Amino acid sequence: MVFKINLKDFRKNKAAVVFCVLVVVILFSAIMSSAFQNNFGTIDVRIVMFNDDEGERIVGKLYRPLTATSGDPAPGILGLHGYNNDKDVERPAAIELAKAGFVVLALDQLGHGDSSGGYRSESPAPYSYYLGYEYLLDLRFVDENNTGIYGHSMGSSRARSIASAYPQHRALALQAFCPASNYGSSDYNNLLHLWSSYEEWYADGKTVAEAYEDGLTTMDTAYHLVSGTAAVDTNLNLWGGVSDFSNGSARRHSYDIGTHPSVTMSPKHTAEIVAWMLQALQGMSYADAWAIADPVNQTWLGAELFGMLACFATLISILPLAYLLMNTRYFSEVRQPMPEKINTPKGSTWWIAATINTAIAGLTYWFFIPGYGNTGSSANWLFDVKIGDYTVFNHGIANGFEHWYLLNATIGIILWTVWYIMTRWRKGRDAVTLHDVGVSYATKEELEGVSIIKRIPKIFNGIIISKTILIAVILFGWMYGLVFLSQTFLNVEFRGFWTMMKTFSDLQRAVDFWPYFGIVLFFSLVNAGVYMYGQLRMKEYKNTYITHTVWFLKYCYLMLGGLVVVMLVQYAPQWFGLELTSRNMPAWELGGVNRMMIIQLMGGIPSLAITYFLSINLYRQTGRIYLSAIMFAAIQVWFQMTALVAYV
Repeated sequence: MVFKINLKDFRKNKAAVVFCVLVVVILFSAIMSSAFQNNFGTIDVRIVMFNDDEGERIVGKLYRPLTATSGDPAPGILGLHGYNNDKDVERPAAIELAKAGFVVLALDQLGHGDSSGGYRSESPAPYSYYLGYEYLLDLRFVDENNTGIYGHSMGSSRARSIASAYPQHRALALQAFCPASNYGSSDYNNLLHLWSSYEEWYADGKTVAEAYEDGLTTMDTAYHLVSGTAAVDTNLNLWGGVSDFSNGSARRHSYDIGTHPSVTMSPKHTAEIVAWMLQALQGMSYADAWAIADPVNQTWLGAELFGMLACFATLISILPLAYLLMNTRYFSEVRQPMPEKINTPKGSTWWIAATINTAIAGLTYWFFIPGYGNTGSSANWLFDVKIGDYTVFNHGIANGFEHWYLLNATIGIILWTVWYIMTRWRKGRDAVTLHDVGVSYATKEELEGVSIIKRIPKIFNGIIISKTILIAVILFGWMYGLVFLSQTFLNVEFRGFWTMMKTFSDLQRAVDFWPYFGIVLFFSLVNAGVYMYGQLRMKEYKNTYITHTVWFLKYCYLMLGGLVVVMLVQYAPQWFGLELTSRNMPAWELGGVNRMMIIQLMGGIPSLAITYFLSINLYRQTGRIYLSAIMFAAIQVWFQMTALVAYV
């Protein structure tokens, strides 16, 4: 049989073909992410839940090698994520530990991930993470006399708290921060510390080299070593000499190039945890442990990369889906021609305007985010917005972002209004109209002689806008449904390294979505709406693909350039051995607050970039700002409400 491809039919149905290809990519990527997570069937991975003494739901992901049974229990390890993270941030180490024969429980702490409740520096005793450790001890396939703990950032502090309360632990691995003077405490059995060169929370006022030397000096003191003999990447002992795992006195510090959040995704640091636990809990020799833990044997990256591919393919899939929907008779009127009048400043004027906008974005992010907490020096005023006892904005890091969105949208609407009024005053009858900036469905000619009251339904065509909203609901529902199916049947979210796409863990987060959506929608209608596609809309190029590419690159400069500069100003000095910039520059609570918010840009900038890519296409499909603005806000707030920490 001979198959022939009719190019004419292909071009006609190109959107359907692309959509089907993307669906295949999504399904394949989700299956592969799940396969790497369970090591192609050798690890049983499942979600577990239990309640604390206050009735709050605590959720964890349990990794059980199939060799671990009630008749042959395996060593158990508890994994604790850091502030504003979730259980899957600890997935790299969890996968490799489970492959090495350990049962691992990666826990969502209160207010994080799928656990309910809200973040508090400490909840009433017994702490939820204590209960996580006790849950692990009670599992019939876990050797309760042979357990360990590892944790990142906030999780490392809480891991130390567990170690102090449960002296039967056999090993402790701390991810992030730098050596501390109490790491020599006998409360901590066989302590491994993982340390990054660009650690944000350590040695203020010190260069990279000075911070490193300061850490070695701390190790000398903590472990009673001869001055100047402390070293990284070698097994130490509390009292000098050969390390001894039998009495809990073994110590080791691993040093790698990276930042505070990069520890959990470092192949070297992941190998260190596996090798350390093999020596402490399985009694292996150093050589045998490292033969298993060697980074070349690691496969966790497959779960992250395929999860990320599933996320990106899902996002891109809404573009052909929107096109196909607008090809139907019911939704056809949502597709409008783009306004013909282009008001883009010529030549260098566009770049000047874009530079001013991107500078405002960067400066407001650096200097004017008031914080991300609900009390103390990091308090954010959005926490004070209440309806009765209900805190409307109850997500810490999200409040930092929303403050920035709101501030920039307010500045944007003022500047855009001034531009709009001045343009109309200067050009008279040839002035720019709301139709030209993608707001109105009616042209200037269609509004001539029409009263103000009758103009409103023509400008804001209720039927088309309602159908636009319905398309947005379908697009969002499509993405959400895919993630729901993946989490239900494959036990994986669409994510890589950090949370991206996941279902709402409870009704509260779904309700919280809406006030945050309102703020981001304001921003997307103004800054990513009338400003991008009206005041600074660009010309058409040779074909659609070139046009979309040029628009995307230039709009990334317009909207994200300042945020990239913030990242460079913060971290570039450390690349040359200097100190972190935020330790020296004055700003609103910069020393302790913006350091955290700048870290969020590591995931925030790529997330915004892909959302702007989608926004451009949706604007070009509809000729109006509404569908692109709604989807921009929905995607960004979805990421925030399912990923970012909630408070009490």
